[in-house]
Amino acid sequence: MGGVLPLHTVMLGDGALPPVLFVHGFPISHEMWRPAAERLAARWRCILPDLPGYGRTPARAECGIGSYADDLAGLLDAMDERRRVTLVGLSMGGIIALEFFRRHRSRIGAMVLCDTRYNAETAEGVVQRERVARMALDHGTRAVAETMIDRALAPNADVAVRARLMGLMCATPPEGVAAGSRALAGRADSFPTLREIDVPTLLIWGREDQITGLDIAEVMHREIRGSRLEIIEGAGHVPPMERAEEFARVVGEWMRSHEANAPCRGA
Repeated sequence: MGGVLPLHTVMLGDGALPPVLFVHGFPISHEMWRPAAERLAARWRCILPDLPGYGRTPARAECGIGSYADDLAGLLDAMDERRRVTLVGLSMGGIIALEFFRRHRSRIGAMVLCDTRYNAETAEGVVQRERVARMALDHGTRAVAETMIDRALAPNADVAVRARLMGLMCATPPEGVAAGSRALAGRADSFPTLREIDVPTLLIWGREDQITGLDIAEVMHREIRGSRLEIIEGAGHVPPMERAEEFARVVGEWMRSHEANAPCRGA
């Protein structure tokens, strides 16, 4: 790997280990993954990027779900990572993962989709996404975070987790929040893609998710052939932060299982 990476990225684990690419949700950074990824890095190379406008990656005036997916492919190119990745995405990150599957199928070996959705935005949702974008630009990211924090977590979430999530949201520049909200407004309908997914797929949901409920998980589980659905008790929309140890255990056991069952390939 040489030169400057196109996205600010943290790598955990040895470069010789199988790669796992984590895609964060809206409106936070790669730091949401760190507690779980640190538990997985002994066996897998964990790649944690910040999308444009999040964390330490500079914002762009306009972004789309497709451009985010292409940014991730560009990151793998810049890292000279040619192996198939296990792509892990939460919420917006899961939406991006489905777009990445459509655009860069050959680069995916497996997927973990967490508390995400497959549908295009509704007309009412498009209006609301624009309100969020304007709120961020006019009043700052904290105003957006305050409208989201209660629904993002389980009602009995640990106060330290709540403070950590609030801090991550508030640290996101308003320009990144606005661009991300507008990108989500323009997302494609991924329902037809679900039946096309032909890689091992794990679905992980927080039992108390108030943003993307279990009904969405059940549709995705039904439509994605051979998928596995795991429910994390006591978690809401952000299980990797709310129940990091349990999340890492579920992901790790599943990845070891599908690696053991993968067909042998000749030289």
